[in-house]
Amino acid sequence: MTPDFGKLDILVVADPLPLKMLIMPVLDELGVGNIVSASNINEGFNLFRRHSPGLVITDWDMARASGVDLIKMIRRDATSPNQKAPVILLANHETATKRVTPARDLGANGFLLKPFTADDLRTQIAAAVEDRREFIVSQQFVGPNRREQTVPGYDGPRRRAADGKKDREIRV
Repeated sequence: MTPDFGKLDILVVADPLPLKMLIMPVLDELGVGNIVSASNINEGFNLFRRHSPGLVITDWDMARASGVDLIKMIRRDATSPNQKAPVILLANHETATKRVTPARDLGANGFLLKPFTADDLRTQIAAAVEDRREFIVSQQFVGPNRREQTVPGYDGPRRRAADGKKDREIRV
């Protein structure tokens, strides 16, 4: 089921003008309700606190700071209005193999490689908004559960409090 993009507020944080010029028309075409943009993470985090958007799309590579730093702020800063907000991180295709795991380990919901198509962006937005993984809050990690999948018929020990339960936040 595709989410209702008309009810979605999205914050785009990216400094290269061409990147914003590519993303914004696609979001507009999808009928996104409200689009706010920032050119750096400080401005982005201020807008995030002010608007508390339903989704954040940020670029890994920015001039003054990284989208990774923005994820850390969203997930860990005491002034963050919603540390569970879905975040999609954009990265260059050449560096993808080195960046997918660190992005996931920082709490990114999705990862989109540049160059991408409008359909790639739509698919990632839908997946991030509909992400039903449990949300983990611990000293080492804040973000959606990093387990890729559950194994049907697994008969080993259950080590997490929420094993077998859905849509639950875990605090460790």
